[in-house]
Amino acid sequence: MVSQQEIDTYLEDFQKQFAALLKAKNIDGLVQLYHPDAAFVHAGVDGVVGRKAIAERLKPFTEDDTDFTVSVTRNLFTGPDAEFIVHEGTFAINAEDGKVFPYRQIFKKTGGKYLIYHDEYTA
Repeated sequence: MVSQQEIDTYLEDFQKQFAALLKAKNIDGLVQLYHPDAAFVHAGVDGVVGRKAIAERLKPFTEDDTDFTVSVTRNLFTGPDAEFIVHEGTFAINAEDGKVFPYRQIFKKTGGKYLIYHDEYTA
C-alpha cells in the first residue's frame, strides 16, 4: 500500500524535475514524463493527444525565460495499488502580473513509475 506521504514526496520531486527540464528547454526530456497516450488540454480551448503533439504544445513554454510558480492544492491516489494519482494546483507566471491559473494532472503508473496521463490547465 502506498502512503499519502510517499505520493506527496514523489510529486514534489517530479515537479522539481519538470521545472528543471522546462528551464533547460529540454522538450525531449519533458515529453518522456508523459504517457505515450497522454492528453494535454488547454481547458475550454483545445487539446492534443500523444507525445509528439504535446512536444509542440510545450515549445512555447520553453521559448523565453518566463518563471512559473507552482502551488499544490491536493494530491489524491486511487486504485488498490495507487494506479492513478490526481494532482491539482495553481501556477503563476511572472509575466502575467500575478494572475493565478488552475491546473490538474492525472498520473498513471506505467512500468513501475508514474507518467502524466492527462495534463489540463486554464489560462
